[in-house]
Amino acid sequence: MTHDRLRSWFPARAAFALLALALIAAGCGGDDGDAADAADEPPATQPAEEAPAAAPAEAEEEPMESPGETMNFPPGVDVNGDGHITIGHVVAGDRNDGGFYQGQVDAVVAFAEANGHTAIVVDQINPGAAREAFENLARQGVDLIIGGGSELRDGFIPVSDDPTFSDINFILVAGFPPTSGGYATAAANENEAHFMGGVAAGLLLERTGGTTACITAGPELDFVKNMAASMNAGLAHLQDGYGQAAEAEMLVTFTGDFEDASLAQEAATAQINQGCEIIYPYLGGALPAVWGTAAESGVGVMATSMDLCGIPDLGFMTMSIMYNPALYLGEIISSFLSGGLSEGELLAIYGVGSGTGVGAKLCDASADEQSILDEVRAAISGGEIDVNALIGTEVSG
Repeated sequence: MTHDRLRSWFPARAAFALLALALIAAGCGGDDGDAADAADEPPATQPAEEAPAAAPAEAEEEPMESPGETMNFPPGVDVNGDGHITIGHVVAGDRNDGGFYQGQVDAVVAFAEANGHTAIVVDQINPGAAREAFENLARQGVDLIIGGGSELRDGFIPVSDDPTFSDINFILVAGFPPTSGGYATAAANENEAHFMGGVAAGLLLERTGGTTACITAGPELDFVKNMAASMNAGLAHLQDGYGQAAEAEMLVTFTGDFEDASLAQEAATAQINQGCEIIYPYLGGALPAVWGTAAESGVGVMATSMDLCGIPDLGFMTMSIMYNPALYLGEIISSFLSGGLSEGELLAIYGVGSGTGVGAKLCDASADEQSILDEVRAAISGGEIDVNALIGTEVSG
């Protein structure tokens, strides 16, 4: 299976699937279908598990009649008073990467189109040059700017704090409280999702008698290291708490780049040669290169950030780890449209008990395997397992 074939599949499928996902998230927050999907995160460990208030149902169910029609919005929403909403969205990676970046971009674009708004997407932005990208976007008459990941913070925050752009609303996809009153933050709890991912990977190894799972990651940044630590903690929990996959280990390789396909392919090949049986590409534009390498080698793949189980041509997907901003951005934007965006606040951390779909799943789980995953989800949601404490961080996503 060629990498081009893998890349050509995703855009069309995501445009339809994530359209529904964004609209569902805007209306009700989604449903992950697992045992503890309605449980709230414990307030002591999750500062903002509850989602922000959404717009009234009547407004969400009836989009604008046409993009040319003007509407009235609460103060501070339509910042230039033109009767239209324009959403700017910046991501560091390729908007067609088949994972973290494409998922959120497609969700925002679909939400905007469904509700008669305009979305301006700027992708493939080097974090070191992000400030210029955000400044240019802010000059294009936008009402809301979304920074699509904490890797953009150094460019995003100065622009959100610039008095020149004080009328614009700013949201950063990040799991930490804002450092100023110029922007809000929100995120999925990636650490909890990856802890469940480590459990799920161990269940797969227990099933096959294998001993090696692998992570092909990008730069050795804090949130990337948190991902690896959470995965390892989840595997250790399965080993210690359930006596399964006792000899298993999780090999981690940092390529230094989310986008470089050659580096990713080289790293994945080396891992497979070390006996890797399942592989997790925590990457951006380089993700399809690992898919192709794994598929050609008969190695199972863990889907990155979205549920890709059961997708035609992606039969090599053995499990999914879900934390994509597509799961909640529709709800966040709806809150903004209703005048409910509070800059200077961490709006929400969507954990595995939020009912949004954050977590991990096996594509073909047995009843016993699903029972373990449900138990782990419930233990995290109830505060019995504090993933952040286990890995030594206060940042959840």
